[in-house]
Amino acid sequence: MRIIGWIAAAALVAGTTACGGSDEAAVAEPAAPPAKAERTAKTGTNHAPVIRSVRLEPAEPIDGDRVHAIVAVVDQDGDPIEIGFEWNISGRPIPSGEASIVLKGVTKRDRIEVAVKASDGKRQSATARAEARVQNRRPTVIGIAIRPQPEVEPGETLVVTAQANDPDGDSIAYSYRWRLNGQLQMDTEDRFETDSLTKGDEIQAIVVASDGSEDSDELESVVVRVGNAYPEITSVPEGTWTDEGFSYQVRARDPDSGGPLRYAIKTGPKGMRVDSVLGKVAWQPTFEQAGVHPIEIAVTDTAGATSVQIFEITVKAEESVAPPPASRR
Repeated sequence: MRIIGWIAAAALVAGTTACGGSDEAAVAEPAAPPAKAERTAKTGTNHAPVIRSVRLEPAEPIDGDRVHAIVAVVDQDGDPIEIGFEWNISGRPIPSGEASIVLKGVTKRDRIEVAVKASDGKRQSATARAEARVQNRRPTVIGIAIRPQPEVEPGETLVVTAQANDPDGDSIAYSYRWRLNGQLQMDTEDRFETDSLTKGDEIQAIVVASDGSEDSDELESVVVRVGNAYPEITSVPEGTWTDEGFSYQVRARDPDSGGPLRYAIKTGPKGMRVDSVLGKVAWQPTFEQAGVHPIEIAVTDTAGATSVQIFEITVKAEESVAPPPASRR
């Protein structure tokens, strides 16, 4: 009968708390052997329970975690044991009494502490304590934008912006990386120059946020493709005046393919013509056309991209004309 009673006592220790309810976090070590229990009963001497260890799990909690007190306790007499728990967070008592608490509204570096006592109904153990610190939480990049997109013209600058959240309210710094056609580049700024790129190249930005202690996961932007480049007009609109009037050879190139270009006059005086294939401008002004004339010459590639050169021609009434001052845009 003593052996049966010892087994029941050991099971009760493993599952009781200060409130008398079941709690998995309270773990009992094996009680003293039955022979010892017999001797204790004969002498009438009662021994206080002994708490061998207390620890908290998880050992590095964050806000929202349930923290458990894991207790190893033994009673030499094999008596039923009740375990009491007193919790505090950074010195602030938490009314619980249970073997676990849920962290709500804590901030990093808050101290979570539990004080544990065990009782056999006659005597109490010494108080045992365990503590843990609330850990830093990683920031999260929640949004990333890259402009322009979905295409960028060769020579344009790509700019990436990001938004991150830090659950601890820490200041956030961003770091950037770029991929060009799938290969990581040396660039680490929030902008990427495309001067040396060609049509069809693909660019992607990668952003990481840091709170100074930990980094977020990487977040990648959409892929931006290098689009068709605009024709480059390389000639200066100085022009030539002869008895036959004004002439100007427009020169331009297609950075993408060197393909054929087409020329047209968007704005100009009556009678001005341009060869659509060769780009030569010719105009014989009349006496009535004395004055300043704005000129716009358009150059278009096979993909429809158009560049425009703007300048002015001045015609004097005394039938002599001055070389046109040029302004480009």
